[in-house]
Amino acid sequence: MTLGFSFISNRRAIIKKTFCLFVIFVFLASCAPIFVPQSGAPTETLDAPKFQTPTLHVTGTFTATFTPTSFPPGFTPSPIPVPTLLEQRCSQAPAEQNEFELPAPSDLKWEVVNDLQSLMGLAGPIQSAYPSPDGRWWMIEMVSRRNYSQFDYSSQTALYVLDSKEDKHWIASTDDKDYLHRFDWFSDGKLIWVDVGNLYMANAEGQDKRTLPVPEPVLEVWLDKRTGDRAFVSGQSALWRVDLANGTWDQVNGLEGLGQGDTSPVSRVQANLRVARDGAFGALLADHQVWKVPMTVGEPAQKIGEVEYLDADWRVDAPIPLADSPYWYPGRDAYDPQTFGAPYASRVLIDERDGSLLALDDIVPPDFGYFLYLQI
Repeated sequence: MTLGFSFISNRRAIIKKTFCLFVIFVFLASCAPIFVPQSGAPTETLDAPKFQTPTLHVTGTFTATFTPTSFPPGFTPSPIPVPTLLEQRCSQAPAEQNEFELPAPSDLKWEVVNDLQSLMGLAGPIQSAYPSPDGRWWMIEMVSRRNYSQFDYSSQTALYVLDSKEDKHWIASTDDKDYLHRFDWFSDGKLIWVDVGNLYMANAEGQDKRTLPVPEPVLEVWLDKRTGDRAFVSGQSALWRVDLANGTWDQVNGLEGLGQGDTSPVSRVQANLRVARDGAFGALLADHQVWKVPMTVGEPAQKIGEVEYLDADWRVDAPIPLADSPYWYPGRDAYDPQTFGAPYASRVLIDERDGSLLALDDIVPPDFGYFLYLQI
């Protein structure tokens, strides 16, 4: 029995090994096309073509700027415009100056296009538009020149007063910086504006125009629209209060440290003013400092506190006193100077009573969405 069992086991082992060898040979045979050519035909190297390779026939030569210098007979190329580069510091990128011709008021006409009233005769872009209280007249800032560079974007604008009914348009101011607050509407439709250092008043049609005496060349005007007889006026060296009823001027004290050199303390990129709704004071942001400027004659400006913010190349927004609240919105995305730059820094409101800062994260959950981008 033992001998028979041993013989059967050896026979099974031999059959198993034979089957494995058969499988291996079959696998190698199936892979043979991968390793050997499919055809027994001999291979050969092709000779290079004996005909000459064609070459491009050039009819003109080109400069490094790809400007043709040779043209077919009778062809005259159009002149290539050359941009005018402004004088600039070596740290600035190339700047291009765009100038626009200001149209005559008589060339501006209203026409109905697709059931809409459209202004014809424009030669350049409009920066902004502000309607009069009755809606008939519009003060528009028409761009006369724009400067573009990597570090500067500024515009010069002229003030046009447009009549939306009878085309009685007229020009109030010829040319000045676009960020200056150069005019205001009275509630009865009259206008006060600045032009070339002078202060003027007239009705909406430009009639009954009168020049107001000024203590120095002026740059901006902010009207107390509640009373209509007081205004803040920014000059080259000081901020002034003016009583429009009797023509008296009063210099605002306390702001002497603002500005540098001959720059105006208010009419510049790093400062801006807003008159409160009740006309009792002006809210001023200048050089990261928040000020309250009383409209009452003789009262000095009061510094409330300081805030920190980004983007110092654009003109700052004036602070916004919140209605029925001692808090002001500082005028832009302002932060506490003590936490500015930290990952947990929060935008703030400022308390006009003591200058303390209130983090918006304390009153609005951080996941509230885009609340901070809403108009306050």
